[in-house]
Amino acid sequence: DKTLQAEFKTFGTAVPREILRKGGGAFFDLNLQRYFEQVEKVQIRIVDSSHFQGVEGRTTARWRTVGTQKYIDVTRDFFDSENLETKQILSFHEYLGVLGYDDDEYWFSVTLWYLT
Repeated sequence: DKTLQAEFKTFGTAVPREILRKGGGAFFDLNLQRYFEQVEKVQIRIVDSSHFQGVEGRTTARWRTVGTQKYIDVTRDFFDSENLETKQILSFHEYLGVLGYDDDEYWFSVTLWYLT
């Protein structure tokens, strides 16, 4: 599970890393340097697909906050079912959500991905 957790984190930081490499630093209220600091505090949990039973929408990853702890639950299916670009967008989207950025329609994550 540690390998999958690290892989998800790599996907979720790929877009901001590339934007920083190209000289970007902030978009709207998202400071990319701060984003990396915040990502370190998010716990990635690898769960069975039954974890999302009865949940509407995509059922491979979902973020949530319990108290002050931030979680992203990811199924093993996530790693097998998507291409690289989609994994990067979806992971980035989940991190944005758990960190409090509005990306309900994937507008923010997809737009920043296009900039890379």
